Amino acid sequence: MENNELKSESIEPEVQEKLRDLFKYQIFDFYEENGKFYIPFVMSDMAECYLEFEGGSLKGEYRRDLKEFVSGEIVTGKEGFGLIVRQGTENTFTLWFQKACVRQSLYQYHKIGHFWVKGEEQWRQIVYMLVTIGEKDMFLERAVNKKESDLLPLIGFQPLLYWSPLSRTPMSEDSSSSKEAIQAMAALAREAEDRVYERAVKRYRFLPFAFMKKKLAYMLLEPERQPLYQLITKRLKEASLEYGVRDYGEQRNREIREIRTEAQAKLKQEGFQGVYPDFQKGNVQIYIAEQHPFTVMESKDFVFCLKYMVSICPGKKTGRNSGFFKGSERESHIFNEEELWNWMKQRSE
Repeated sequence: MENNELKSESIEPEVQEKLRDLFKYQIFDFYEENGKFYIPFVMSDMAECYLEFEGGSLKGEYRRDLKEFVSGEIVTGKEGFGLIVRQGTENTFTLWFQKACVRQSLYQYHKIGHFWVKGEEQWRQIVYMLVTIGEKDMFLERAVNKKESDLLPLIGFQPLLYWSPLSRTPMSEDSSSSKEAIQAMAALAREAEDRVYERAVKRYRFLPFAFMKKKLAYMLLEPERQPLYQLITKRLKEASLEYGVRDYGEQRNREIREIRTEAQAKLKQEGFQGVYPDFQKGNVQIYIAEQHPFTVMESKDFVFCLKYMVSICPGKKTGRNSGFFKGSERESHIFNEEELWNWMKQRSE
């Protein structure tokens, strides 16, 4: 669509820019919730950015099954401003409104855990956070802090991206790591005092071949990479803590606090030591990851819930998720609450 179709001197330029991008990249979506109208721009575990329309009324309907060839324009009329949206040649609807604004909130994410793919979950969780930071940086202005900027180069380190949180399919054989990405990973390995991985990463710069990418990817699963993993995890947490937490309202916030408190109390009763979300009992370490719904435009079926990353490895002094690394006597599980207690019961029998 042409840019001038969305020009109006009475509507904020940022609103018009967001609408142009949504139609340009064909990522338009539309929601009505509690009498309000929303158009999401970026909705993730790190950010909620959307257009909110006040004094709105809808003529026609939005068909969620028609996602391609969506275009739009803004008009003025007796009812105020009208956003006319055409879904190909099959459907057209108009949202009349008095005012539109951009809402943007940035949130903490270091406790988030989605586990769509089984195996190597500790690295897939890291990759998910890094890629989501990259998306935030790409689509939102001034949405990435300095600590996140320092981590962004890692998105270009292909051996790390091997452990995609969405697919078990390995990365493309044609993909290559940027010089900046290689330097960033080598620097982190050096800081973690992992000289073996540092040297391997530096060799990769001069041997950017598929076999080297695969070798470096699988080296990340070795127990010797735990200090590197812990360092990246620490950096992500430090970057995340500069943001606030999602606010669902007083009642729901209280319910979430109670869920966390109850989870900690149950683990304490089982003899685990620690403070939420990290607990340990002997050679069993548990890290509680969380899944958070959006504050708006969220499916009623998706609610706040906990996922237990259970890690077992030799010795009592173990770091977070050390059992997820390869090695003798190491064991790892991802459980919901019911599965965790069933597992514990079986172990005690």
